[in-house]
Amino acid sequence: MPPKIQTPCLLLLGLLFIGFGDQLLPKPLDDLSLKTRSQITSLVLTAFHRGLQELPRDERAAHSREQLKQVQCQLEQICS
Repeated sequence: MPPKIQTPCLLLLGLLFIGFGDQLLPKPLDDLSLKTRSQITSLVLTAFHRGLQELPRDERAAHSREQLKQVQCQLEQICS
C-alpha cells in the first residue's frame, strides 16, 4: 500500500479502536481500548483545565464572579 493510503487507514483504524474497541473487541483488547480512551480524555481535560488551576484560589473566585455578573447583565438586557 502506498504511504498516502496507509496513513488515513491507520488513523481510521486507531480512531475506531479507541472509540468502539471496548464494545466490539474480545476481552483482552476491550480493556486496552477503554484505558486508552480514558487516558486521552484525562490528558485533554487536564490540558484545558490547567489555565484556571494556575491562578490562585482568590483570583479564580473573582474571575468566576466577574463572569457571572457579565452573564447576569446580558440576561437582563435580553429580558427587558
